[in-house]
Formats: sequence, structure tokens, C-alpha cells
Amino acid sequence: MTWQVFLCADAESDLDRLDDEEQRLLADEMFGWVADGPFRLTARDVLGVRMFDDNLGERFRVTYVVEEDNRRILIVRIRRWRPA
Repeated sequence: MTWQVFLCADAESDLDRLDDEEQRLLADEMFGWVADGPFRLTARDVLGVRMFDDNLGERFRVTYVVEEDNRRILIVRIRRWRPA
């Protein structure tokens, strides 16, 4: 069974700020989530909602919510990230 990935309005704005190459890289990294689901490594509860904030590949940090029962991922924020 596959996962569905959705972007909220803020994430769409974040995506618009990326150049074409970055958008392609991000799409390639996210494609793995369709089959396997997200990593769910760094969790925190915000107002009763479990949110995750993880690296996606080597260039992005993504904040997202997972709806396990329906296999849905809501991307809340996308940020450029480079290790220090």
C-alpha cells in the first residue's frame, strides 16, 4: 500500500522559494516516502499533535504530520539545510 503526501499552504510557499534543481532533488527524496512512509525520527507534540522534524536527504529539513491509519503525510514546512 502506498502513502499519500500532501503540502499545506506554508509548505507550498517554501517549495516556491526553491530553485528548479532543488525542487527536483526534493521530489526525488520524497518519492521514497510514497512506498515506505516517512522516517519519523524526531517527534514532538505540539498542541496534542505529534509532529516530526527530520532531514530529507542532505539538503532539506522537513516538518510533517503522519496519519498512520490512512497512510497520509502532511508536509508543514520545507527548509534548506546544510550540515555545519
